[in-house]
Amino acid sequence: MSKLNIPPVTAFMSAVCIAASLVTYVYPQALYDYAFVPFLAQTEPWRFLTGAFLHAGMLHIGFNLLSLIFLGNELEPAIKSSRFAVLYIASALGGNAGVYAWAFWTNEWNIAAVGASGAIFGLFGALVVLTRALRTDPRGIIALLVINVLIVFTNPQISWQAHLGGFLTGLLLTAIWWPLHRRRQRQSRSGW
Repeated sequence: MSKLNIPPVTAFMSAVCIAASLVTYVYPQALYDYAFVPFLAQTEPWRFLTGAFLHAGMLHIGFNLLSLIFLGNELEPAIKSSRFAVLYIASALGGNAGVYAWAFWTNEWNIAAVGASGAIFGLFGALVVLTRALRTDPRGIIALLVINVLIVFTNPQISWQAHLGGFLTGLLLTAIWWPLHRRRQRQSRSGW
């Protein structure tokens, strides 16, 4: 049996999610103290990030960790760990920004969101851009994305706003970063 090789940032983010979930089992109030709640985020901005590491049960964290490890194994080696870390954190923040924007739009300020799904959907967004840019077969990533989108929209307890916010963040960051990266590569090869 081969050894499971999880890239370092993927492993670290997974470990933080597990640790945060264990804390909520020992101290259940932590789920409420650090979840993303739009009206509290105005005075407690750390909730934009802390909410992305908390999860509402074993199934929730299980699915998110499987997705994170699968996507991280593909993406982190391709874009390097430092970029992957920025992408993950920015997508987590973007996911909760999506929830905040929806609250602002609908005036529903007293909702709560937890989970790494915004960050994970940001990874999906990045893979969509890279798959297109590198002209690789998109069927696998599209199938996985469609399955996840169906799950999001068939369960009313899942925050589609966080998923969309994270996806758009990952998509935009990678769409900006990738052409710059390619240009730098071409310049370094040509001696500029």
